[in-house]
Amino acid sequence: MLYGQIMEQGILDDPSFSFMAVGDGKYDEQLQVTNFAQGMEVDSELKKLYLAGNGQGSPENYEYSAYFLHKHSDFKGSKTKPFFFLIGDAKYFPQIPKERLAQVFGEAVKKKDMDSKRMWTKVLEKN
Repeated sequence: MLYGQIMEQGILDDPSFSFMAVGDGKYDEQLQVTNFAQGMEVDSELKKLYLAGNGQGSPENYEYSAYFLHKHSDFKGSKTKPFFFLIGDAKYFPQIPKERLAQVFGEAVKKKDMDSKRMWTKVLEKN
């Protein structure tokens, strides 16, 4: 419906969407990311997401989506600045333990634990 309304209202010419879902820190499903899609494929990508941990628990791992957007996304070549909508229903973790980043993303993190607010600031400053 969101894609249809954007197209119908002429808000954007050719939008692409990707979705993320985060876990609640108690389960293995820490971050889900879909491919970018357009048209009817948006629904197919959205259906790939599932409810992790039966929707219970707090805090939740919103900071993993910030880390992913900062370290693993490239918005260069976009004609406009990308939109990011964050919808949550729980607190976030104030720190991202480097050990968890290594576990979730499969990459060695040499620095200390990362500050969640600082990571979101980096995402907002990204071009």
